[in-house]
Amino acid sequence: MKIELQIVRRTLFPDHQLHFTGNTAYRVLVPKSSLSHLPDITHATAWWWGETGHAYFSDVDDESENPDGLFEITVRSYHEPEIPGRTVAWGIPATNERVASRVLKFDQRVRDAVDVVPEGQWREFAGFAGPRLEKIIAWDKVALIGDSSHPLSGAFGSGATFAMEDGWILARALEKTQHSSQSIPEALEIFEKIRSPYYTRMYEHLDESHETIQKRQKESKDFDQKLQVKIDSFLYGDKDFIYKNDIAKVWKDYNTSKTGVSV
Repeated sequence: MKIELQIVRRTLFPDHQLHFTGNTAYRVLVPKSSLSHLPDITHATAWWWGETGHAYFSDVDDESENPDGLFEITVRSYHEPEIPGRTVAWGIPATNERVASRVLKFDQRVRDAVDVVPEGQWREFAGFAGPRLEKIIAWDKVALIGDSSHPLSGAFGSGATFAMEDGWILARALEKTQHSSQSIPEALEIFEKIRSPYYTRMYEHLDESHETIQKRQKESKDFDQKLQVKIDSFLYGDKDFIYKNDIAKVWKDYNTSKTGVSV
């Protein structure tokens, strides 16, 4: 899927280039029961931080529906080299040894959790990012939805939400223009007017927070200080426009602004 998104985006906007961020994620899903001997790992969604990356642990199933559901383990390494043919955005197999080498200096509980994973289950995803797209529609017939429209490399951890919001707005726009002779181009313009400014605001937030965090990181003298800066970066600024976004209200407000009448 990732490579397909890149091909579509590159075809529409050939001058738009992505770059490898140096971050690589190693992901796997395992039965939660396989980690039952590590209650400190499974009791809650949590990040475990190290100097060169972090480990993320979380349930992916509702225990009330599936008592022995799946559990996510993600190991993210911050300073990976770019290797032609291997540094790719889609999931490629990674050996247990490769992943374990990224957590050698982590707490023993993290290392034990990584060791639980059967050989052949890990998948490796290189992180790519790029500048904001000036437009997220093209040719009067194509709309970029989800990751294809905002190459943010998971900056907000809400990519699935953004994609669903994109799809919902596009569906409402197509409904609104269905009786027009220019139904699709008009719907795409509505989609562009609503969603493009939203992604612009995200990039502006990232630029502002990055500048502040970088300055503090340079002033940090030890790991504890750097870790505190990292934690503070999650809390930086007001992100309610992302995490509390009411997409139905966004659509209603758009229509009200065009007609002066609430719909």
